[in-house]
Amino acid sequence: MTNTVQKLPTKIVRAIIAENLSPDNVIYYDEHQSWVYTRCSVDPINTSRQSLNEVQSSSLVQNARPLESLGPFGTQPTEISITIEPGEVIYRTKSFNIILSDLSQDNDGECLGQHAPLAPITLHGTARSVSHIPHDATHFCWVYPPVGLTELCKKTKKSIDKKVALGDLSCTFLAFGGFVYFRINKCNNYTMLQANALVKADNGLVFHGPHEWQSAYTAHLAKNGRFQDVTVSSLIDLGIKYYCFINPNEKLCSSIEGQPVWAPARNGGFVYLYGSPGNPHPLDRYFSIADAPITEQISTQVMPFSLIRNPHKTVERSSSSLPSPSSNVDKDRFNCSICLDRTIQCILIPYDAIESSSTEDIVQQRLERWSTGFEKDSSYLFYVAENEKKNIVGWCSSRKTLEHSRIVNDQIYDCEVGTICVQKEYQHRGIGRELWKIIWNEILERFHPKNFVVWGVDREHTHQFYRSLGGTQMGTKMADDMLMTAYVWNDLKPYDSTSFVIFK
Repeated sequence: MTNTVQKLPTKIVRAIIAENLSPDNVIYYDEHQSWVYTRCSVDPINTSRQSLNEVQSSSLVQNARPLESLGPFGTQPTEISITIEPGEVIYRTKSFNIILSDLSQDNDGECLGQHAPLAPITLHGTARSVSHIPHDATHFCWVYPPVGLTELCKKTKKSIDKKVALGDLSCTFLAFGGFVYFRINKCNNYTMLQANALVKADNGLVFHGPHEWQSAYTAHLAKNGRFQDVTVSSLIDLGIKYYCFINPNEKLCSSIEGQPVWAPARNGGFVYLYGSPGNPHPLDRYFSIADAPITEQISTQVMPFSLIRNPHKTVERSSSSLPSPSSNVDKDRFNCSICLDRTIQCILIPYDAIESSSTEDIVQQRLERWSTGFEKDSSYLFYVAENEKKNIVGWCSSRKTLEHSRIVNDQIYDCEVGTICVQKEYQHRGIGRELWKIIWNEILERFHPKNFVVWGVDREHTHQFYRSLGGTQMGTKMADDMLMTAYVWNDLKPYDSTSFVIFK
């Protein structure tokens, strides 16, 4: 009879995880004590598995294909909420209890899974903004799919796949994992802020690689349970079996005595293995996250709307030295015709040669209402985003709060964003976030408000956007037969930078 290694049932795996046993523990049956476990420095079944691993490896070498590129990926906020405990590698969540009732622990609707250790956020500026990282987040971790996901019945898997195909972000996070962001204070207490799913995109998180993986550093990660089953079908089709997220600047220890520690990824990255962690494969690779999103030189800008309405006004360039044309931090500045003594920093936004109609007609329809604000009210701010063809692709307005919008739950708010809009073809590229940043900083500098409110349409993508910016949902009201939701900010801090941002 041939002995083969088989996976434990999901219920047993969940129980083991709940006990927080380290991966170097060995579970066995003792006739006097029943089932027991003990820590072991040497894998007692390694010898019996060796022949099986060799057969699997031989098959993989014949059928495997190299992973030649990874990403780019966009990141989108989800409704997922998870709980982790300091020092543990297990997370708990009830966000999937309806979808995955058969994976829930007992009857309380709770699922378990593993996460990478918490690490400080290393992305800044454009890369941070495009990745939808909350502005007040200090740390993050990669969260793997829940335990037992790969063992679900075909019907449940098909249901999840369908929802992923329809763009359900919670199911996308469930199926593939994602990033979770936290704010940690001086007392080392942390608050979960947001969970982001990875989605296919033209820009966002960009990866360098593939780089050859050094197998001597696998055991250090595998011992801590960091390698998990691959759930992405396109990777499975290549023959990839396991993957692991490496934290930014994480120092890995080698299994070879005397070999130095290795920090392969400054901003973090993914390792992909074609065989078991104990059986190196020649195609094993890793990809590291780049410092900035994909860029290309374009000449499109965000500027005060007054510059477009008043072309006879003099537009002056800053006398400061400018970087080379290929730089991502160009700093063209315009004198604003609303407040002539101020210079307004502009940002670059994408132009993809899309043959789309301009939103200029929409702007003209509202010009009468806007004109009053520009000509008589110095407390009204308005920025527009134009592409190279001078088509307006987005805008953002702000002001001191009006009478009908300044009170939320008996609290008076000083300033508000009245409108933020990006043309559909240009959405999900970080443009709205950059519009928000530039007008937010302008409000803080000009009006010095104590607090801030936004009334947004009661839609899921609107909720996700304002939550990702740090807003707290506070109340609702009806306006023009539409339900509006109030998001408020009470801790007002300027963004570090609203300098030129270039996207592809």
